[in-house]
Amino acid sequence: MHNEKPLSKQKSGDQRKTIKEAPSPMTEPLVFAHLADLHIGAWREQKFNTLTIDAFNKAIDFCLARHVAFILFSGDLFNTALPNIDHLKQVIIKLKECKAQNVPVYCIPGSHDFSPSGKTMLDILDEAELLTNVVKGSVQDGKLKLSFTIDKKTGVKITGMIGKRGALEKHYYEDLDRAALEEEPGKKIFMFHSAITELKPAELAQMDSAPISFLPKGFDYYAGGHVHIVKDTTLPGYRNVVYPGPLFPATFRELETLKQGSFCIVEDWKLHRIPHKIKNVTALTIDAEGKDPAGVEQDIRERLSTIDPTDAIILLRIEGTLHSGSPADIPFSNIIHELIQKGAYHVAKNTVKLTSKAFEAITVTSKSAGEVEEQVLTEHKGSFGNLSTVGLTKEDEISLAKSLLHALSEDQHEGEKKYEYEDRVKTTAQELIKQTLRKPQQSRKPS
Repeated sequence: MHNEKPLSKQKSGDQRKTIKEAPSPMTEPLVFAHLADLHIGAWREQKFNTLTIDAFNKAIDFCLARHVAFILFSGDLFNTALPNIDHLKQVIIKLKECKAQNVPVYCIPGSHDFSPSGKTMLDILDEAELLTNVVKGSVQDGKLKLSFTIDKKTGVKITGMIGKRGALEKHYYEDLDRAALEEEPGKKIFMFHSAITELKPAELAQMDSAPISFLPKGFDYYAGGHVHIVKDTTLPGYRNVVYPGPLFPATFRELETLKQGSFCIVEDWKLHRIPHKIKNVTALTIDAEGKDPAGVEQDIRERLSTIDPTDAIILLRIEGTLHSGSPADIPFSNIIHELIQKGAYHVAKNTVKLTSKAFEAITVTSKSAGEVEEQVLTEHKGSFGNLSTVGLTKEDEISLAKSLLHALSEDQHEGEKKYEYEDRVKTTAQELIKQTLRKPQQSRKPS
C-alpha cells in the first residue's frame, strides 16, 4: 500500500462533507450537471484561452438557469495545478455565483490540475468553500477506503478518484476497497478521471487505460473525464458510464473534429447532452501535393472566398509535398491578416504535414508530439537502465518516463523565481520516482 496521501482531509463541522445520515431527499425531479476537461490556460494563443473562460461562464449560466441541484466537474478544470492568477480570478467569480444560488460544485482533480507532488488549486477553492473536492478517505488495513460527500438538498452520495499523469492513479484503484463502496446504500455517483478500456475509441488505442472493473459496481452514475470524447454506455454492474466531452476543445485537432464543447444535464438519471458552441469554427484542409507556393496560395484563397469569417475561428491545415519552393514562400501572414480584417475572431494554421521536395532527404514525421513520444518510449523500453532489479516492469518504465517528461516540461509560473521553479520541478520529479519505486516494494510485502 502506498504511503503517500493524495486524499483531502475531511473538515469537522463542514456540512458539505461526509455525514453519517443523508438528509431527506427532494421530492421534485433530480437534475444535475456533469462537466469535464476545460483545461483553462492550455492554449498558447490568448484568444483561445479567453474562449475557455467564456465556455466556463456560459456553461455555469446554463446550469443555473436550468436550476440544477448541483454541478459535477470531473477533472482538469485548469491545465496546471497552479493556474494563472487572472484565470483563477474569473473562475472564482463564477463559483461565487453558484454558492450564492445554493448550487454546490463537486469536483475531482485531473491529471493536469493535480501535480505529482500532491498540490492542486482545487484544495484552495475547497478551503474557501467555493467547491468541494470529493476525493476523500483514508488507508485502513492496507486498503484505500473512500468516503462519501452527501449533497444536502438531494441526499445523493458522491465520491471519486483523482487522475494522474501517466495513468498512475491505477495504483490507487489496485488498493481500493470496492466492497465498502458497493455496499453503501442510497443513490450514488462515482467521479473518475481515467481512460476506460471498454469506452476507448480505436484512434486512442495507444492511450493508457484501465478496465471498467477498476471502478466500484452498483453506482447510479459514473461521471468521467480525461478522455476528450462524447460517449456513454451501460455495462453489467455499471449504469450510466459517461464521458461528456471537453467543455472546450483543447487542441487544433479537437477544434477540427468537435468544433465545439459539450456537457451533460442529467434528469432523474436520464442523460441529456448539451452542445456548447462558443464560436463558429470553419476548418479547411488544403492539398499541397505537387504544387508550388503560388498554387497553394490560390487554392487557399479560393476556399476562403466561399465562407463567412465574421467572428469565426478559421482553421487552415495544409498537407503535402511542394514540387518546388518552400513552405515559407506561402504568404500565410498576409492571408491571416486579411481574414482578421474581414472580422474573423482568430485564424490558426497547421503545417506539420507540409514539406518540399527540396527537403525530401530529411525524414519528417507527421505524428503529433504525443504520438512521437509514445513511439520512442515504446521502442526503447527496457533500455532505461537495469530497472528490473528493483521490480519495475517495462510498462512501469514507460509510465515513469512519460510522467517525468511532462513534469520536466512544466513552465515557470508567473511571479515564480528561477530557483523556486527549479526546486519545484526537481521535487516533482523526485516524488514521481519515489511513487513508482514504492509499487514493487509494496507488492513484495507479505499479505
